[in-house]
Amino acid sequence: MIKAKVQKFMAAVLAAIIAAAVFPALLDNETVLASPTYCPTVNVTTIDESGSIISEVGGSYGIPGDPKVTGETVFLLATPNPGFVLVSVTYGNGVTGGVDITKDMSFVVEDFNPVIDILFQRQSVVGVEWVPGEGGTGSPVVWPSVVPGTEITSIADLPDGWTAPAGQRLISWKMEDVTGAHVWQAGTNEKIVSETVMTAVYGNWVTGWEDNGANGVDESFGVNDWALEISKTDAKVPVIPGNSEYIEVYLKDGYCLKYNQVEVVGVNSNTVYAKMKMTHSTAFGNNCFYGEFTMPNEDVKLRFETKIGDPADEPAEPYESYPQITGGKAHVQDIGDVTVEPDPETSIITLGTTGQSKRIEQITINFSNPTSYSGTLQYRVHVQDIGWMDWVDAGNPAGTTGQCKRIEAIEIRLTGELADYYSVIYKVHIQDYGDAQGWVKDGTLAGTTGESKRIEELCVSIVPKGLGEAPSIKYRVHVQDYGWESKYACDGAMSGTSGQSKRLEGIEIFISGTQYGGGVKYKTHVQDIGWESSWSYDGEMSGTQGQSKRLEGISIELYGEIAQYYDIYYRVHAQDIGWLSWACNGDYAGTAGRSARLEGIQIVLVPKGSPVPGETYQGITSVSPMCFVEGFDTPVG
Repeated sequence: MIKAKVQKFMAAVLAAIIAAAVFPALLDNETVLASPTYCPTVNVTTIDESGSIISEVGGSYGIPGDPKVTGETVFLLATPNPGFVLVSVTYGNGVTGGVDITKDMSFVVEDFNPVIDILFQRQSVVGVEWVPGEGGTGSPVVWPSVVPGTEITSIADLPDGWTAPAGQRLISWKMEDVTGAHVWQAGTNEKIVSETVMTAVYGNWVTGWEDNGANGVDESFGVNDWALEISKTDAKVPVIPGNSEYIEVYLKDGYCLKYNQVEVVGVNSNTVYAKMKMTHSTAFGNNCFYGEFTMPNEDVKLRFETKIGDPADEPAEPYESYPQITGGKAHVQDIGDVTVEPDPETSIITLGTTGQSKRIEQITINFSNPTSYSGTLQYRVHVQDIGWMDWVDAGNPAGTTGQCKRIEAIEIRLTGELADYYSVIYKVHIQDYGDAQGWVKDGTLAGTTGESKRIEELCVSIVPKGLGEAPSIKYRVHVQDYGWESKYACDGAMSGTSGQSKRLEGIEIFISGTQYGGGVKYKTHVQDIGWESSWSYDGEMSGTQGQSKRLEGISIELYGEIAQYYDIYYRVHAQDIGWLSWACNGDYAGTAGRSARLEGIQIVLVPKGSPVPGETYQGITSVSPMCFVEGFDTPVG
């Protein structure tokens, strides 16, 4: 509303400027003149569809009223009313423009009394084409003869048979004409003016807000975005994913927001997508807090806590009371013990080296828990020639010294009540792979096993649950003749090969960037072995390596808290068949009893209740409606 009031103020100023156009200018080069230097004559004419002059007003215009002299530039804005078009604008010296729905033109003053002629024409009908938006499907629909001003009472229902991208819905129409675009909200009463193309815009809603505090919202103003009030429930304010959304929260006098913060929370997934630090303002006498966030691809609600107090005295969130990594030590090849402290800005501790090809042989991570929650930090390492060593508590060494043995993988976790409120996030720099694996969390395997690859650097930090992005699924495969992929595929990208007849032999899968507990587990159907008897978890290898055995099928499931909010979909490319259809939440994908290798895989996380990924997804189309084919007698088409 602050921005809206500023807009109204600027509109008043513009109106004053336009009104001033009819008064003579008194100043020219700081000289008082007896007569105006610039006094245009504007003639506005409106004609009907046949070209006959009519008395109906076809539009408006605006020109500056400040003094002008010969050689100066003048800008003119002519705007038609609904149901009319601008035919032309003609200036006395021969400058002519027209056709545009809104004409913004300029001319140079050549005398003291210019004559400007503006011609509007009434439209009887317009042709309107309805077009699917980006990511949507459906055939364009053409309305050849629509009377300007026609009211559409249910835009969201037109036309039939259109499909929005996964996780989105139709929220508005973009009205395009020769001058640009006008966006109208879908589902409300709107009027066609003179636009020629109406393109569907897909997105999600801001559905409402929650005040978990002292009920301090000023109900006369409430919560608002740029133009629409967000009601407490069922607001349905449309926003395009990726767009920046401006939010205002108005509180009663004497109230503030806890930590001056508003959370943006996914309605279905409960993911905290943003924690907006709000700016306080008393402009126009209101107790207002405003901020911006980037809209995710999910309906969201706003969550905050009001309290009695002065915003100026409200502290930032007390990070100092979080459990923290307080320091650590790494035993590095050729260097020995190196003691480090966390970065004071990011609270991330970095152990080891990069660019020096030196293995980490032992680590110690120190930890402080000033909270009232029980629990501590634990970690274990996978060591060359030894394998997984036992879990140790923070402050104790993990690995070896004096044996020249590299650490190849690590898992780190919080225990007790701490695990319910905080996450430990970490990433490693791997020999030959670098940082390709990215950040993992809460016990997920970081590094490799069975590849003889050293860990050269380790980064670790503690973050509150909910301080993260939407979950991302990452995976890579071991491919015949090539070995392990050096880069991890992510969120539906293909892993494996196409058109090379190369079998998949092993796979690793893990989830990153989520506030939820739990993770992903998976098992494979292996040549000469069949279905594995146990699950692999969170980055562990499933399948084989060095045995030349093909993967023939796979089953993938989410477990723990994340399984309540997301479904996992996956599909595979099977030998002699091609891409099969999507399997979900533990379904078998691939084949059994056909001796057919898997050659590629796609995996994607979808919020509960969202549509199944399309049969054409990221440029790949399923050729079979089956997700799993058993034996040669099962039809695949």
